[in-house]
Amino acid sequence: MKTFYGSFHGRIMRESLLSMMLYFNRRIGTSLEDQKRRTWGRNDYSSCVALFSQHVLIVGCGALGRSMAELLKAFGARVTGVRRTVSGELPACIDRMITFDRLEQELPRADHVVLLLPGERETDGIFTGRHFAAMKPGSFLYNLGRGNCYREEDLLAALNHGPLAGAGLDVFADEPLPSSSPLWEQHNVLVTPHASAVSREYIELFICEWLERLRGL
Repeated sequence: MKTFYGSFHGRIMRESLLSMMLYFNRRIGTSLEDQKRRTWGRNDYSSCVALFSQHVLIVGCGALGRSMAELLKAFGARVTGVRRTVSGELPACIDRMITFDRLEQELPRADHVVLLLPGERETDGIFTGRHFAAMKPGSFLYNLGRGNCYREEDLLAALNHGPLAGAGLDVFADEPLPSSSPLWEQHNVLVTPHASAVSREYIELFICEWLERLRGL
């Protein structure tokens, strides 16, 4: 029996990614804290940045990455994809495509780095402390792929000592994320429970794609 891998996840996951990016860009965490304290902190918003002036780097840019790039491009972001190999014509939503061996040179230019890597032996620890160190000061990391691609210690070091300003994390090396993990207490981390593709529309999208594939047989 063939295993069915859907490509519809991108339509849901790209909204999850966008919500994380806007959470950091628009200081939503600060808004919630100000609301609790009944503080009118309007001056704090002068440092907010719009996506249309930013550069997004998508590492593991396959069908899922392309779907996310479509939404980000609609907001005006510049998008660079990273793949093992590069061939063929680029979709309009992606400005550039590079191979993984050039990732370290590209990281200093990216405001947002999105990891969509599969959970394979080849990707274990593939994003190293050296990659974190190469990131742009004040940049953000998002992982909606698998939690094996970096060491949690390297991520925490980059969050606490720079260059990272924050991280949106949906996947982890150990799931559920242990209550003892220091990631829970990081003020600059947004944690979601491997839920970036969870939505009321999931089953409907699954059935529609399954029927389309049956028609193509």
